[in-house]
Order: sequence, then C-alpha cells, then structure tokens
Amino acid sequence: MYISIDTGGDFAALEFGALEDIVGTTTTKTFNESSCGPPALTTSTADDPVFVYEITDGYWKPGTTPGSIVAYGSNSSTGSYSATHHWSETVTWRFTNQPDVRLIIDATNLDSWRPMATLWNGSGSEPTIAGATLQINATLDPKPSASTLPLPKAQKITFRLTSSNVLGTAMNSPRLAPENSPQDLQFEASLNTPLVFVDKNTLHTPTGLIEDAAATLSSFDWGAYGEVTAEALLEDGTTIVARFRNTGEPMRIPKRQATSYIADSWKSAHGVSNLDDSSDNETLLGGDGHSGDGLTLYEEYRGMVANGQRVEPNPTKVDYHVYNGYSASDPVQSQKRQHIITGIMQFAALADLQPHYDYGLADFTPSDSFNDNDPSKRIINFNALTEGLRHRTDQHLVMIMPSLSLTKSKAHFGPSVPRNISRVELASSLGDSQIPWTTAHELAHTANVPHHGDHGQRIAIWERSGSTVTEKINASDSGITIQVHSESTGISVPGSILPPSQIMIISHEVTNSQHGSIFGGDETCLMRQPIATAVHWDRWPLRRYVIEPHETPGTDLCTDRLGKTFNKDQNMYPQPVSEPHPSRHGDAAPQRGNCREKICVNDYYNHPPYYGGGVAPEEIP
Repeated sequence: MYISIDTGGDFAALEFGALEDIVGTTTTKTFNESSCGPPALTTSTADDPVFVYEITDGYWKPGTTPGSIVAYGSNSSTGSYSATHHWSETVTWRFTNQPDVRLIIDATNLDSWRPMATLWNGSGSEPTIAGATLQINATLDPKPSASTLPLPKAQKITFRLTSSNVLGTAMNSPRLAPENSPQDLQFEASLNTPLVFVDKNTLHTPTGLIEDAAATLSSFDWGAYGEVTAEALLEDGTTIVARFRNTGEPMRIPKRQATSYIADSWKSAHGVSNLDDSSDNETLLGGDGHSGDGLTLYEEYRGMVANGQRVEPNPTKVDYHVYNGYSASDPVQSQKRQHIITGIMQFAALADLQPHYDYGLADFTPSDSFNDNDPSKRIINFNALTEGLRHRTDQHLVMIMPSLSLTKSKAHFGPSVPRNISRVELASSLGDSQIPWTTAHELAHTANVPHHGDHGQRIAIWERSGSTVTEKINASDSGITIQVHSESTGISVPGSILPPSQIMIISHEVTNSQHGSIFGGDETCLMRQPIATAVHWDRWPLRRYVIEPHETPGTDLCTDRLGKTFNKDQNMYPQPVSEPHPSRHGDAAPQRGNCREKICVNDYYNHPPYYGGGVAPEEIP
C-alpha cells in the first residue's frame, strides 16, 4: 500500500507496505440520510481493521518522531435517491507510519461503584456534598516514558461528561421542588484541582507534556447514569479520542449494559442480571396472579427515603409500604405504635410481602381525611423516569391512623389495592393485645382481600329478670323472650346464671346461597371475624346458642372457602340432646375465602373496591 504525499512541487511516496504495518489508524465515517421525515444520522469509528478508500485530496505533516509522517484528511460525497430523498457521506482519516499511542479511559473501582445522593428536602440551595465520587483515569498507552519507541506525549487531556438529569434525587425525595435538584453526575471544581474547570460537564489539564490525567466525578442521585469520555491533544497537533479499557465501547457510568441505567454490580448482587430496567415481575407464594409491586427494577434500584433514611426495595420480593401515624414521641401512642408494627410484620409474613414502615409525613403527600382517597396523594415513586417504561404506575403507600371512633376499625374504600385506600383507621378502644391482629386484618383489606362474607351479624341486648332472658334490639325495644343453650353441647343454660344485662354479638344463620357470614369459612383465617358470642339458627327462632369458650382469632390466610371445624356441619348433638348440630357459621360466601389467592398490592392493576367506592357493610366492633 502507498500513500502519495505532495510536498509542494516535489512528489514523494510514503511506503507503508502491508495493511497490517499501518499503526495508529483511525477512520470515521458519517452517513446522513434525509427525506420528508426526520434526518437519519449514522456515525461509525474504526481503529482496526483499516478501511480503504480512494482518497483524492488530503494533508500530511511530519510526526513527532524522526522519519514519521502523519497523513490525514477527509472525503465527502452527496447524492439523491429521488427529488425528496437525499444522502451525504463524509470519511475522515489519520494514518502514521511510526508506532503511535492510544488514550485509554477507566475508573477506579468502576466494576463495584454505584451512584448515591445526599438527603435534601428541596428547600434552599441544592446539595453541594456528593453522595458518592468516582475517580476517572485517562492514560496514554503505551506511556512514552516507559517505551523504547519515540512516542508522542499529550499537550492536553480533556474529560467530557454526558449526564442524566432525573427528577429529584430518589423516587420520593425531595417531595418539594424536585425539579430544582442538581444534575445527577457532574464535575465539581473544588474536587478537581489543578484541572481547568470549564463547566460541570468539562475539565481539562493545564497545557504541558503529560502522559495521564485523573478527574473526580460526583454523584447527586441514587439513579444517576451517564457516559464519560476523554480526548488527548498530542504533540504533533492531532487529537485522539479515548477508548474504554482498549475496547470500542463507551465508558458508561455506572458500569452497566448499553440498554440499562442500573449498575451491573447491583443487578448481580441481587440475582437480577437478566431483568430489564422496566421489569416488575416479583411473585407471591399466593396472590391473585398479578405479579409485581408497582415499582420497576430501576425504581427499586433508585430507592426511596423514609424519615431521613434510604429505603431500597427488594427486587426479588413484593414490596409493601406503610406510614404508621401513631406518634413515637407520645407516651400513649408510642406503645400502640409498637403493637401496630407487630401487626404489620404479621400481615407481611402471611402475605409474603417485604414491608417498609418507617415513612414520615415529609416523605409523601398525605390524604386529608378518611374521605380523601385522591390518587394523586400517598404516591411513593412520584419522581418518575418514564423513558423505556421505567415507570409503569404511581404506587401508593398505606396510611395507618388513629380513628375518632371508639369501636370501629376500617380500611376506608377497601378492600382494594393501596391506590384506593384513603387510610386505615384503628378504633381508639383497642387493647394492646387486640392491636396486632386488627392491624393485620385491616391491612389485608388494602391488599385486595375481603371478608369471608358480608352478612349474618347483629348486635343485641340480653336482659335477665329472674330466670327469664329477654333479647332486645336496643334499650327502648320491648324485646322477645329467648331460651339460652350451649352451642358446644346443645344443653339448655339456666337463665339465672347469666348476667343481668349484656351486649351480645349474634351470628344469624345465612340461608341465601349467594351470601355468606362474616364469621364463616376457615376458622384459622385472619379474614374471618372471630367475635360472635351467640348463634341464632332459623330452625329454632326463640333459641340462642352461647359460644363458649370464645373463638380464637385466625392467624393464617385460607386457601378455600370451607369451614374445617365448628364451621362445618356437626351432624347431631350427643345424648341427652340428640338434635341436629348445624355448622356454627357456615362456609365463606361464593367468591370469598381462598384469601391467600386474592392478594394484590400492585396499583398498576387498580382493582375496584369490593364494596363499591367505600360503602362497606357495618363491621362489628
């Protein structure tokens, strides 16, 4: 191969020999195609192999070593496919016949580094202290000082950054003015002396003869991503662009795949290297068949802030987010707060969820009252990156608050997914031992799980006069005289041993096949109400069967709608009663029960409330 050099009158030929003898070659080809639509621009750079073009014009100059010549130039051509479809192509090149250097770019501990951020509430000046830093290194290879060949040094090395600028610094932080958060990645002047600071995206060394340079990159976002490159102006006046680890790949920050914004090291540590950033496919041991928790892999990687502490959801578990509105500083509420946490953990364990319950009011926009289920509030991933489906839905947390009611606890606008639950309120009269179970029960309503039925309950007043017992609907009711029996034995109970007056929760037999009792179904299930104190079967209109001992609250989630012990048909009472012994409360209603298979906390699916916009049957305190 020969390159002809016109030296201004004399004609000279520079013999390179075979193609493989050409060193330090660079060719860049740019192809621009335009039509009625947007122009399509394609650029490719190659160092090996050499691409051969017929060159009609170019330039040359002496290299930095004796006998070396650098040939460089460009060649452009244009054409048209039609009157509206045109193309242009430009090829640039640089060849030298002497050993040359390359510029290699890398970063210290890049393989394990990930971006971080410092806490900022969105007020005042943006943060000036980085959450993490990364040292970027650019080095001539081989180093001229270590080579036996006469190689050029660099007059100047320049670092250039392209950075993301995602809203906020984490998925829910800051809540106020997230648009004022700093650029995710940047060069800071204070950390990069004696480099010349051009702007947060550009640094360069002072002019001189150098072989390497280092720059410090700062991170201000837990989900930051970008690319850093470098270029060296050599002694011979030519410029070379850095290669990442001597490959053709750009240096991505953090180290990641071309289609991902998540650090490879984080994916590997969590066993999710095969997942896309948009993935939301965690599964439950049960569940209704809807996978995920409303947070994409990128959102879980970027994480949340709760009361000043970072929260990183588990990418292999279904995450569930709760605000505990009971004050940790109030002596009375702080004790209840701990019992509520116990209930949260119990429910999460039953439902196979990963709970996060340390959120504060500064971490989200709270609902104003139990009537306020505005879906623009209670969101925990509002600083969203929608590119590439990295945000699939607004995911909501569940608020647990004290109720103004003395006796009623309720998941308002449930059962449904968290999006529709304005808040969970716990009755103020609950004792310490009742709070964990009630919390777990109500939280199940926020995960789309209903009661076993909506019927079969009423409250009555029993009054005794001598051995006569009267049942009243309220204090002003004249009432009816009833006979009291033991539900376990069927034997008549003398009225004289009963209290003079007591409030009873009556389980009334449900005969409509499309309905079910709130007390029915699997006796061990969390969603079966265990508070009935007497049973009324229709076949004995004036009899009431007292339940002793009291029923035990369920501590599991059922897998069918059937009663297993006292809620299945007992056939006959033994002697001396010898009467039928019906099921105490019956099975769960059709389409109810099987609670483990109803769980869903992913707001992407937005299950409508079972009770039609929050109008639920009255729950017995």
